[in-house]
Amino acid sequence: MNVQQEKILALNVMWGMKAIKGTPIYSLRGCLQSYSERMVYNLEEKLDVEETKGGESKGERIKRLNSAIQQDMRQQLLYLTKRQAYFLIECAQKKYIDNLSDAYGMETVFSLIDVGWIYCFVMGDEACFVLPEELKKIVEDTFFEGDNFIKQQKYYELSEYIEAFVHLYGAFESRHLLDVWNQHHPDDAFMLEQLEQYVKRASGRQSVFESAGDLIYSDQVFSVEIAESLMNSVSIMPYYIPHPDEIWALAYKSAQDTVQFQQLEKYVRRWNLSQAEQILAAVWDYVRIGISADEVTEELVAEGLLDSTNTTFINKFNFYYKKLLNDSRNWQCRGHKLYEIKRILIQQQQNISAGTVIQFPVGEGE
Repeated sequence: MNVQQEKILALNVMWGMKAIKGTPIYSLRGCLQSYSERMVYNLEEKLDVEETKGGESKGERIKRLNSAIQQDMRQQLLYLTKRQAYFLIECAQKKYIDNLSDAYGMETVFSLIDVGWIYCFVMGDEACFVLPEELKKIVEDTFFEGDNFIKQQKYYELSEYIEAFVHLYGAFESRHLLDVWNQHHPDDAFMLEQLEQYVKRASGRQSVFESAGDLIYSDQVFSVEIAESLMNSVSIMPYYIPHPDEIWALAYKSAQDTVQFQQLEKYVRRWNLSQAEQILAAVWDYVRIGISADEVTEELVAEGLLDSTNTTFINKFNFYYKKLLNDSRNWQCRGHKLYEIKRILIQQQQNISAGTVIQFPVGEGE
């Protein structure tokens, strides 16, 4: 079994056994008939398919679910992330996908399985993904007719901005998204009401973010209460404004690709710690929030991931963590790097008496 297959099967277990064991089936009804009672029930809940009175057979439930999924796709197809849309387009042009590109991300595929658009089939150590024929027709009619797909590119790029901002800030106001988008796209600007309507619809289908009023936040990390608390704690700070060329990397590039993270990772793995994966996962969570090195080691010791008596390791770990924290854009600094904020504060103290206006840094090229 190769690494990709192990990842697919492991994630399948984590997602509650949503795969179908056996050879691929290409009709939506056939895919649904292969689902267990529990899987059918989960889909009904996800799509708000109302229960009927009396002892309804599985066949009758599947018939209603079949219609509900097709209706859901027609209504929601234009509110996807770019990766979700491009994955569906690739599926529409093939019988099945058995070589999953890392460009899509596993969360993209499983977000589509979660609503009954994509079905995963497992045959021994092999796995593939199927877009049923009835749903292929909807994708083709939506994207391949006239200039529909060209018009939709604006919204897929907007979804990239939202994903980039979620990674950069953790939580932010829709007004800020509007201001930056319109600054970058003067000939393709949104009105606030238009943007907020899109955000409200898209948050129900995209797995990246959630929204509440004018607040947009990472639902993988926050509840709305915690997101509001973060916003209050950083309210006096200016946002870091990314350059258009930074958006793609902020949306899709893994922070673990940075030199500073790789240095820390290499050091942690050199000690051959059994908890290395847990430590490294925790490190990135702490870095993006902006937690200090002392607080991080204290937390990792409390969680049993570090040995407090191993001062040699902890001292060097702190050294690498501080380097990573100082050069990472974090939520407590509203997307700024730590050294940028320190420089701004020093400049403010030096110039406040003279009434000088301090220019906050923006992305390169601005």
